[in-house]
Amino acid sequence: MQARLQWVVAAAVALGAAQAGAQVVKTQMRQASDDQASCTKTVKDYVDTLRFVRQVSGQTIAGRVEQTYVPEADVLQVSGQQGPCAAVALLRTKGLVR
Repeated sequence: MQARLQWVVAAAVALGAAQAGAQVVKTQMRQASDDQASCTKTVKDYVDTLRFVRQVSGQTIAGRVEQTYVPEADVLQVSGQQGPCAAVALLRTKGLVR
C-alpha cells in the first residue's frame, strides 16, 4: 500500500512537471515569436524612414544620413542573412534603437 501511494505521488509530480515544462516551452516560443515580430517591425520602420528621407530630401541628403548611421543595404543584408534581430543589434551599436 505504501509503495503504491509513493508511485501515485511520483506519477502526479512527474505529470505536473511535464505540464509545467510544456507551458514554459510554449511561453518561450511565444516570446521568441514576439521578439522576432518586434525586430521585423523595427527593421521595416528604419528602412521606411531612410526611404522617406531619400524621397523627400533627395539622394545627397539620404547619402549623408546613411553614412552617419547604417546604410539600408547593410541593414537588409544582415536581416536577410542573420535575421531581423541581428539587424536590430547592428542598429543598436549606432544607438539608433533601444
